[in-house]
Amino acid sequence: MANHNWTDEDESLLGELWEHGVHYLSGARDARDYAKGIAPTDLALRLAMHPHPRMRHSLIALLLFHPEWSVDLPQQIVHAPPDQQRRFRVLYTAAVYLQRLWWSRLRLYLGSVNQLPDLYSQELDLPSAEERHGKVGLHALADQEARRSGLPLNYLSSYEKVMQNVFGQLEAEKRIHE
Repeated sequence: MANHNWTDEDESLLGELWEHGVHYLSGARDARDYAKGIAPTDLALRLAMHPHPRMRHSLIALLLFHPEWSVDLPQQIVHAPPDQQRRFRVLYTAAVYLQRLWWSRLRLYLGSVNQLPDLYSQELDLPSAEERHGKVGLHALADQEARRSGLPLNYLSSYEKVMQNVFGQLEAEKRIHE
């Protein structure tokens, strides 16, 4: 992704993303120089509340690369303000649906990874992640978020773009290591 005139704060988030395996976003500087060791909970909440959609949606990729975070993050997120909790739950649920939908292909690149548990679909009044491998839920989530925002945004396309970016990154990294 081209530089978006990221702030120094954004550059530090990009550095954290880089350190945790999300390499498809880039800033003006080498992101690795800006990682500050932000705790996963703080990183997740800062990404979830970021004003730029690409940065917010990078939380989806981060969760796909680190499904093991699903053990602690949900317990720690309950201490955040309600709006942050909701944003995290929506993006987490998008990651769950996308992981189910792309499970076979993700495993080809990532090997043996754990599935993200479907923690929030019922709470958000959405279909189970198991229904049609997450497809029904992903569409319902996108529709729900579009209605909630009141804006003519295509959330489904945004979620699918995350997967294009993830697979583009994984394919590029595979070619480098061949």
